[in-house]
Amino acid sequence: MKTLFWFGLIFVVLGLLSFLIPIAHTERETFQTGGIGIGMSQTEQRPLPAGVGAILIVGGLSMMVGGCRNKI
Repeated sequence: MKTLFWFGLIFVVLGLLSFLIPIAHTERETFQTGGIGIGMSQTEQRPLPAGVGAILIVGGLSMMVGGCRNKI
């Protein structure tokens, strides 16, 4: 059961980090006509949706509680 606790702790840490660390997203656009092509790429930092972090935190906490319970 200790393994479940540690996985829950990892999920909670990942959920907290999802609020702080943005993910890079790259968009590429190309225009081609004949044998000539022009391309442009744009990179921007986007945070993960708040729901993803909340689900990771709640799921991790429930795993931690389940891992700490003693079997009767």
